[in-house]
Amino acid sequence: MSYLDVFIMPKQASIAKRTSTITNSFVNGVIPCIMPTEKEVAEALAVLEMDNNSIACAYCGDPFTEWDHLNPLVKNKQPTGYISEIHNLVPSCSKCNQSKGNKPWHDWMTGNAAKSPASRNIEDLHLRIERLKRYEQKFTPLRLEFEAIVGSETWNQYWQNCETLHDMFHEFQLLSDDIKAKIVRYLNDVEAASPSREKTLSVQEQPVQQHADFSSDLLPDELEGIETATNKSFVMRCLAYLETNSKTPEADVAILTDPLLSKKEIGQDYAILKPTTSIDKAGKEERMIGGYERYYCDVITLWGKRYIVSKEWYGLGKVNKSNNRNPFLAWVLSHS
Repeated sequence: MSYLDVFIMPKQASIAKRTSTITNSFVNGVIPCIMPTEKEVAEALAVLEMDNNSIACAYCGDPFTEWDHLNPLVKNKQPTGYISEIHNLVPSCSKCNQSKGNKPWHDWMTGNAAKSPASRNIEDLHLRIERLKRYEQKFTPLRLEFEAIVGSETWNQYWQNCETLHDMFHEFQLLSDDIKAKIVRYLNDVEAASPSREKTLSVQEQPVQQHADFSSDLLPDELEGIETATNKSFVMRCLAYLETNSKTPEADVAILTDPLLSKKEIGQDYAILKPTTSIDKAGKEERMIGGYERYYCDVITLWGKRYIVSKEWYGLGKVNKSNNRNPFLAWVLSHS
């Protein structure tokens, strides 16, 4: 292992990428929170067959860490009308909460999203689904017509303010890119005049440029936050999204499973998917290419067939590796 294999460059900041944070702030800024009574919490847990001494994640049964919105507060970067109140909240673990995002709870629980209960083979999944159905039948969560409450003029002005900030941030990003380019050119000139230095900043320039393969503002809700996900979560979420939204499934499978096509179309050195007959975990030999384990051991089902997934992913932090996460994400979006 070389020294560069253990070196990770700090993540590059981007002004334009903060626009999703602004949108979330505008959404959450108008959504009220209603604190429940102790009786209401006890009633909610009772329907889920829990009490204050046996509380667990309603989705998978793991220890709970938070309460999750059963119905999402945000869809397509706009409030849905649901708010934070006990009849729209259930206990959850962090991995279920993050995996579910703003997807409909039943579709997510039974789907193959990374860390969903179905993908983790939760044994009593059908019982948990039945409890949540009873929960919805027992309690009707509040859903407000925000625009009707505050008036169309006020509501539209609020979201126009959000768009104005987005436009400003994109303008700021252009100036930021110009300033950074001038600084890089200056440092490269200094490097060129210093023969004792072996390299220039050009090594770091390429990943930064590749980062613009897609706009985080255009990401669908199902892929929100994908830019900062771990490699495994990143590729599993991308594949789950592609399976649901693929325009040409057979052609996409051919690209994902053929090393030459993966290299040509996506820039990935190994086939992203490798067919397997295993049920849960692939053996070590099956995961090996070139003396290294190139695939995750987890077996996933896509389009009705089982695969293991390449774990060879590199973001901006790997200065000695080409960034292949963003090109893959851009490819997924263009094929869905």
